[in-house]
Amino acid sequence: MNVLHPFRYAAAATILVVACLLSGATRAETIGHAFDVQVSVVNGKLTTNKDLYDGLFDEFLSTTDPGFSGAPPTGQQYAFVVAQKLWYHSGIVGNPVSTAPGNPFLQVGEDPTFVTVSQTSGQQPGLTLASSLSGSLHVHLNFELFPQGASPAPAGVYGLVLQLTSPSFQTSDPFVIALANISGSELTLEGVEYGSAAIRDAALVAVPEPGASTLAVLGTALVAVGYGMRRLKTGRQSCK
Repeated sequence: MNVLHPFRYAAAATILVVACLLSGATRAETIGHAFDVQVSVVNGKLTTNKDLYDGLFDEFLSTTDPGFSGAPPTGQQYAFVVAQKLWYHSGIVGNPVSTAPGNPFLQVGEDPTFVTVSQTSGQQPGLTLASSLSGSLHVHLNFELFPQGASPAPAGVYGLVLQLTSPSFQTSDPFVIALANISGSELTLEGVEYGSAAIRDAALVAVPEPGASTLAVLGTALVAVGYGMRRLKTGRQSCK
């Protein structure tokens, strides 16, 4: 796992504290201290505990939150698919969702296996979270934002729409991971929360179920990727 260097962790914490102080937030976990995506199975269908999860990029535009946790049935394989393009909101209250200037893109996964999501990409296979799970699930992947060219990725909120999959259960409803880039900006907590909700509302209006071709590709990818990502730790203790 691409674990943050202590300096990078401290930098992210500093950004978080400043953001909360400027906004008057009283709970640090409101932004940046994201709660994991809680994975379970209900009536044969994969479920999550909510449809919107927040995270905060550090000054290097990287984060490992939120993670994926839970205690779904053992002996099964779990993964995610990317349901839509990368969404963007400026983080300014009153503004609609829009296209990020410079066309930045997001990569999610673990070195050397990543999925790239851009503002023009669509539904695509994701990555394995656990292969033949034998205990509790606890995985933190790396989310990293990249500029397309020389210009830095603009401040704002970036939304990733995912669905959980497993060969043994129905695909989950879609959910959004909203990651805020506030470095070098004057974005407020209110603006970030507004942007996250705006992306959720726009993205979840109509999300198609993964098609047969996508699931077929995913099934093949799970076999190869599941073994290649052997460093994923499914039992790592949470630092939350």
